[in-house]
Amino acid sequence: MALGYRRPRAPGDALPAGVLCLVSLSCPVIRGPVAQDRIALTARRRIPGRAVHRTTAAAPLAFPLPHITTRIVLDRTEPVAAAVPFSLGVTGGAGLIGLGSLAGLLMLFVGVTGPRPPRPGPPSAPR
Repeated sequence: MALGYRRPRAPGDALPAGVLCLVSLSCPVIRGPVAQDRIALTARRRIPGRAVHRTTAAAPLAFPLPHITTRIVLDRTEPVAAAVPFSLGVTGGAGLIGLGSLAGLLMLFVGVTGPRPPRPGPPSAPR
């Protein structure tokens, strides 16, 4: 293999969906701490910031579906690899697929548990 040579991409390759997933995930991660800032933002400005954070957090949950589907259809991986991290192994391309599967499951976990309102703690004892 020559230096700088890359295999040509197949039509409908899954790269755009994977890249969109990673890029769209960075937006709510950056926007979250900004929306919670109490020093620079007043309560009136934090509320729209939280709305933007929650809205942009929905996009990364949608992009893995076309990415995984395209990888399976193009025979780049097996369906079990999408559901069970590191089921194909931990070295080489199988390890990368395992990391992607683990990241997808963690993203699903955060997407399901993130919108829940915090549960109030027990009442504090009077001092």
